[in-house]
Order: sequence, then structure tokens, then C-alpha cells
Amino acid sequence: MRRFKKRHLTTSDCEALNQSQEGTSSLTQPFGQRQGICDTNRGLYPTYQTKKQQKGAGHPSSGHQSSTSDYFRSKTHASQCAVDMAKSNNIKEEFSFAFDSDSGSEDSYSLLEAEGNVVLVNSRKRPRFSQIATSCHKNSGQWNEVDQPLLDRLSQWPPSNEKIEREVSVVEIDSLPDACFGLLGTACWNVPQGHIEQLPTEVLREIFALVPAIDLYQSLSVVCRHWQQVISDPQFIPWKKLYHKYLKAEAKALLTVTAILHRYGLTKEQSQCMLGFIRCVAAIKGHRCRDPEAILRCLKSHSLFPKAEICVAKRLPDLKNLKGEATYVWAVMAAIVLFSGGVCDIQELVAVLRRPSSTLSLMDITEALYCMATMLYAMRENEVHVSNRIHYNIFYCLYLLENNCGTAVIQPEIYLSRCERGLRCSNNPGVQPTCEQQKILNHVIAPQHVVKIMAFAGTGKTSTLIKYAEKWSNLRFLYLAFNKTIAEQAGRVFPPNVMCKTVHSLAFSEVGKHYSQKGKLNFGPLTSYFVSFVLQNREGQSPFIRAKTVIQTLTTFFASADASITLEHTPIWCKNNKGETVLVQEAEKRIIVEEANKIWTNMKMLNPTREMAYKMTHDGYLKLWQLTKPLLSDYDAIFIDEAQDCTPAIMDIFLSQPCGVILVGDPHQQIYTFRGAVSALSEVPHTHIFYLTQSFRFGPEIAYVGATILDVCKKVRKKTLVGGIQEGDVSGVDVRGKVALLSRSNQTIFEDAVRVTTGEPPAKIHLLGGLKAFGLEKIHDIWKLLHPEYYILSTVHRAKGLEFDTVQVAGDFVSVPFARHIIGRMPNYRTDTVPEDEWNLLYVAVTRAKRRLIMPKFLTYLLTLAGEYYLRPELTSDVCKGAPVWCSVRGCSNSIPAESLLIMKKMTFAYSDGTKDPESYLCPACVEQRLGPLAWLIVSPEVVETMETPEEDLEIPPHMNILFELF
Repeated sequence: MRRFKKRHLTTSDCEALNQSQEGTSSLTQPFGQRQGICDTNRGLYPTYQTKKQQKGAGHPSSGHQSSTSDYFRSKTHASQCAVDMAKSNNIKEEFSFAFDSDSGSEDSYSLLEAEGNVVLVNSRKRPRFSQIATSCHKNSGQWNEVDQPLLDRLSQWPPSNEKIEREVSVVEIDSLPDACFGLLGTACWNVPQGHIEQLPTEVLREIFALVPAIDLYQSLSVVCRHWQQVISDPQFIPWKKLYHKYLKAEAKALLTVTAILHRYGLTKEQSQCMLGFIRCVAAIKGHRCRDPEAILRCLKSHSLFPKAEICVAKRLPDLKNLKGEATYVWAVMAAIVLFSGGVCDIQELVAVLRRPSSTLSLMDITEALYCMATMLYAMRENEVHVSNRIHYNIFYCLYLLENNCGTAVIQPEIYLSRCERGLRCSNNPGVQPTCEQQKILNHVIAPQHVVKIMAFAGTGKTSTLIKYAEKWSNLRFLYLAFNKTIAEQAGRVFPPNVMCKTVHSLAFSEVGKHYSQKGKLNFGPLTSYFVSFVLQNREGQSPFIRAKTVIQTLTTFFASADASITLEHTPIWCKNNKGETVLVQEAEKRIIVEEANKIWTNMKMLNPTREMAYKMTHDGYLKLWQLTKPLLSDYDAIFIDEAQDCTPAIMDIFLSQPCGVILVGDPHQQIYTFRGAVSALSEVPHTHIFYLTQSFRFGPEIAYVGATILDVCKKVRKKTLVGGIQEGDVSGVDVRGKVALLSRSNQTIFEDAVRVTTGEPPAKIHLLGGLKAFGLEKIHDIWKLLHPEYYILSTVHRAKGLEFDTVQVAGDFVSVPFARHIIGRMPNYRTDTVPEDEWNLLYVAVTRAKRRLIMPKFLTYLLTLAGEYYLRPELTSDVCKGAPVWCSVRGCSNSIPAESLLIMKKMTFAYSDGTKDPESYLCPACVEQRLGPLAWLIVSPEVVETMETPEEDLEIPPHMNILFELF
């Protein structure tokens, strides 16, 4: 017989109990016995069925129900969330069950003695599953009636709660024997097994709130009708749903958000729109807060709280009068978010709000963050000058909350055989797949499937393919790479059911070997020098220029899926004898096609030849193999790694196979279009598509730089690059250990080599790809005579696929000439006029870094186009201390006025060219030029009006000065 203790509920306990209209007796009660909750005006108590009824209820044969232990072992996302939530929230605590003095307590006590399983409201402690957050009754204080329009109910206030001044008998029992609610099965047979349908709605809501939206709609909502009803409930995570619907540009979501923007003045016409943003968050979320004073005490421990508090107090004095109320709490939270300088600030906010003394559930917190993320994203889409950094910080934090819980169910060792335990150890079970990876692993490849995996830098493309091959070990796979070294490395890490090859090795084994045996294989590319010898002499034309156009035509033909050389393969432009770029005339194109066909015909012949122009090249025999329409019938599926570098000829080979094809790559790392590569990941039709957006290579600071390059330069916003939780630095100040200097061109490598080796002491250097790749053998021999030790220099092309602790990006990439507040004087400057390959090169260079990134100054200018100036707030009282502080902007003579609530401090930066910007402060007028409406959070417009508006002095290079004067 289990022991029970009696005690009395306090007034606060009674309030919490009565506010939760549904009650929580079902939260920790074994699911096999819980059948429903009776809600009466006298009290809350569970109803029970007989053992015969329990046996029949929820049987797999009755409709869509299935046993919990069977279903939750099937790697469903919700199951792991349930396990993680149960473990992280320490379910094994004391719980108590409340009864009215006249509600049949004697019968209930008898039932407790007989069954030994009754639990409910957590006494004196905050419920781990918040009653307020999970209740969906119209009077529960979450949202109002379902049929009421969203906009009308956004700012409504609930009636005050009545206090109950009566004592209630309480029964406390020992902790549950199974902290996982039996979801994973149990070795103790006296613990009842439950069913999916018997999971309480309030538990499902808490679990589902932390599931990515796409999983909610595509996976969980089709499990059963009960789950579908929970997910489709308009009162369930409305802001999370609205955010994702707005990103998908659904008409109703667009209208709703637009109405909110105009209601609170969150438009570019309103200079003080960020104050409107705080009011918006405070009004919308104001009534979703129980015991705001307790939450405010938690917020006070946040590092940004003093800055947020003074902002609300001075800039929104009417909200200050509500101090201690819900509206004030949400306003301070919104101000903290606006002042956040990194993801760590948002993570700190979530941490302080999840303290035991806080009354907010995790669902409440994430809903508030989704509310702010929706408004910030919509404001930027509507051309409000607000830094994308704020939205990125929120998005990053929410992504980690929703995706880092793991998806595979960890079964107890007792259920595993010896073989399974050995397999688990060999496959490193400690590293669980991410939610995105698990979706890929769950896909069953079939003939004619064309699966695209769109993967950002460092997101585990190869490891995902390895896990896929291990999971589907009954299938035979062909892994294709474009580099021999990569293929050899893959052969050592992939399981035995995968054959690892290069595309050219397959072509060589079928076609190329015949030319090698005849001595007719040219191991190098075609050159203008050799081709010029086999061309007909034409008066007035340079044979080398004509040879180059013929080589371009052959290169384009080899990369295409076409069967013959046509006018479409000829270049559009060429250089004449004077070095001028001119259009290639139609008559000249026909001559080029004729000469290219002659060379191709001679190349295909197997008889030996002395003419180097007639020898077969690697791309040539690959083209021949493609034209033979090869059949790869030995494999169930083909993995094509780095698919963004595929040519149409390669795609024609593998997309014509009867087996399934999985294309893996990053379209933003396509840097070989000059070789005829096409964006296969964008242009090839697919049957299934998956995304890998979380990089394991770097943390939030480096991830932000990479994501902003894609955002600003390529308008990629709906799929965002994120990283892990590891620390990183982009200021260039903390440089330790080896440094990889990545350049765009070989010329810059030579210049960097000279610069770093002339220091005291001279640096050791290493050139990726070897000296022959850069033509520096002789120079290196001379240098070795002077310096016996050497060290990493490389172009981005050679560093692709590699990673380094510290990366220094050279200044020879396509650049942004000025920061946003200056480039506004050049209305014709646009990033979309630059070829995508150029931005891709910069993106690849940045994403090679693991811990530290040293940026060129132009890259910081690029970040300002998204509103990031690396300005962080400081209290004026802490900085000035009675002495005047002058603005650090060149040409500005303003001092920081004492009326400023906060001062914006510029972070210290060291750039890749060796220059530095020290830590400094900016006056409110200069802050307004850079941050726009965010400036009015730190000072009133009246103060700025009394200040001189500076025009920053610029140090412009001569060639840029001419361009600047023209504009």
C-alpha cells in the first residue's frame, strides 16, 4: 500500500487550480487508465473505466488508434519531443490532487488505495505543463472565441480572476515509476501501457508547440483525427502559424499582418515605428501573462534589462505607469529583443523566462518570439529600415529550440540484441540526426525518384548520405564525386553497399581506356597554341583568337546534353586583334562550328596522331560515354554529391537511369559555371525535395555573415542558414593559431605570400593545390634559400569543401564600395547586377571558417545593407560620467547629449588588410543615419533636431572617386 500525506492548498494554489478550466489530473496519470476529465463547478476529478473497457479502448483494430509503445518507436518526431520534455521537465516530482470537501472525496480515496495511481496539480511549484498555456476554453485567458477575427481580439483584455478563499484537502503521492509515461515501453510489467489516442490534449499541445511548423502540417496532422484537431485549432500557436503562412505569402496571412502593421504604425512613413513595435507586442500579448511581477523579477537578471527598462520608462511613459502589469512586462521583453546584438541575447531571454519562479510556459515564450519575428520580417519586407540581425537572432533561437531535440527514439538496452548493441556503438549513436536529416533518412527511394537535397555549407551532406546508406543497407548505391581524392575518402567511410567513383572514372572504364591504350589520350586541356596549328589561315584574323573561340565552342558542346555541335554552342562575344570585345557575327559562327566539328571528328578516331589538338580529352570521352546512353543497372540508387557542379551532359547520363537519383549540393556554392556547370539543383525537375539548413561548422556570428550574403545579394530569405551553439568571432581582433588566407585570384595569392613572408619573423606558408597550380616553383625555390621553413594560402576554388579554424578573406572579391547610409547617394548601385558566381565565391570563402573570420572592410559594408553596423547600446550614465563624449564619425563635431538615454558603441574591428577601427561612440544624429527608426529608442527626436546633421568625410580611392562624383 502506498503512503499518502494530507496538506492544505494555499490561496495561490487555488487560483492556479481554478484558472486551468480543464485541470491537469491527466498530465502525469498513466495513459492506460486515463479516459477523461469531468469539469464541474465543484471540483475536478478523473473518471475511470473498468479493466474490460480499458482493454477494448484504443485497440489497434478499432479505427486509427495504435499502441503507444509500437507507434512511438517508429522515429516519429513527436515521440522524441515527449521523451525530451518528460526528461527535461523532471516529471518525477511531487504532484497533488485536489478534491472539494463535498465532491465525493471518500470514493476517491478508496480508488487511490485500490489503483495506486492518481496525480494532478503540482503543489507550491509552477506546473511543468502550464495550465494557462494549454487550456483552450474561451474563458481560459489564452485567446477569445475561435470565430472572432484575429485582429479584433489581439488587444482585448481578460476579466480579472476571482480569488478563492477556501481550503481544499490535498493528497500527495510518491513520484511515478516511469518518467517517460510509458511511451518507450517499460520493463516493469505492472505499469499499464497506453495508446496514442489517450494522450491528453494539454500534453499534445505542449509537445506540438515545439515541433517545426512543416512537421506539424505534413506529418503529425495526418497521424489521427485527434492530432489533426489539436493542430488545426485556431487558438493553438496562432503566431507560429501566422509567421509561416506569411512566409508562404498566403493571402489571409498577408491581409492580417498588413492590418496589424498599419494599426500600430509599423510602416516606413512612420519615423518612430519601433516604438509602435513595442506597443504592438505589449498590446497583443498583454493578456497572456499570469503574475507579471514574478516574470519581471526574472527579466531583471537579463544583461539588457537596464537598457530596456529606461527605454520603456522614458520613451513610452504611459506604459511605465502600468509597471507590474502584463503590458509593461511584454514591452520590456520587446525592448530587450530590439537591443539584442546576437543570438546569445535571445537565448539568455528564454533562459531567464524559464526559471522556476516564472509563470510563463515555453509555449508562451515561443509565441511571443514568433509574434515579434512576424512583425520584424513583415516590416523589412515593407521597406522599413530595421536591421535583419534582430529577426535573425529570434529565428536562430527558435530554430535551435525546435530542431535540436533529436528525432530518433533511444530504446532501452534491455530490448536490444547483442548484434544491435554492437551496431549502435559502431554507428556512434551519441550523434542523433537533426529533424531535417531524419526526414531524408525516412524517405524510401524508389525507381524514377529524383530527390533533391538542398544543403547549405557545413550541414552534413556526406554524413547524411552515409546514414542513409546504413539505414537502407539492403539497397545498392553508387556514390559519385567530381574529385578523385574525395571519391577515395568516401570509399573509406561509406558502408559496403556503396560503390564510390568519380564520374570520369566510370566514363574511362567504358570509353576512355581505349584512347589511353592507343596513346591518344590528352591528359591536359585543349590550348589555343595547339588548336591554332590545325585551323585554316584566314587573312586579317589572329589564329590564337580564332583558336580560343573554337575551344570555347567545344567546351560548351562537351558540357551540354546535345548530340552535335551547333551555332548555339559558339560564343556570343570575342576579342578582336585590337583587344576590343565585339559580337561574333553569324558568318563567323558557322566557320567556328565547321572547324570545331573537324577537331571533334579527329578526336573520336582511335588511330594515333601527332597533333595535340586531335587527342582525346577527359571531357571528350565523358561526352562520348554520354552519347552512348549508358545503363547502370547494378544499383538501386545513385548519390550525386556537389550536384550544383554538374554539367547538362552529366545530368543526362544519370537522370536517364531506371533507378532513383539523389542530388545533393548547395546551389550557392556553384562557382564553376565557366566550365559549363549548370545549377542542377534549381533547374532539374524533382519528385521530392529536402533541405539542410543547419551547419555544424560554425556558430551564430559566422552563420549570420553567410546568411546575410545570401539575403542581401541573392534575395534568399525564406530558407536561412543557421549554425550551432559554438562560439565564434568576426571582429578580427582575437586571432590565434593557423590562418587560411583565401583569395579570388592567383595574383592576390602571390601578393599575400610576399606580404606575410616579409614580416619579422617571416611567416610559414603553405599553398593549397601545390606550387604548379600557381606557377610559382622557381620563386618558391628562391624563397626557400632565404627561409628554410614554410606555411595556408589558397584561392576559393581550391579551398572549396575544406574548413579552417581561422579564415582571412582577401579584398579582391566583388565588393560593396560604401556603407548603406552613404551608398544611398548612389541610386544606381544594385547588388543584383553582379553575376551570381561572384557572390557565391564570397559565400564559399566566408563559410570555410569554423571559429574566427577576418573580414575585408567591404564585407562589413555589405552587412550594413541589411542594417548591421555592429553598434551596441550602453547606458549614458555609465559612459559620460560628467565628462563630454565626442562622436567618433569622421567630420562630425557633435558630442553625446546628456539627454540621451543610451549611447551606441561601435565594436572594435580589425580588417584583412591590416587596418583597424577602434572602439568608439556615435552621437544620436549619426546613429539615426545608420539605424533609422531604431535610433528613437535611445533618444527623442527633439534632441536630435537641435544637433548638427553631419556628412561623413570619406577616404575614397581615386578610381572610386571618379565613379562617386559621376553619381
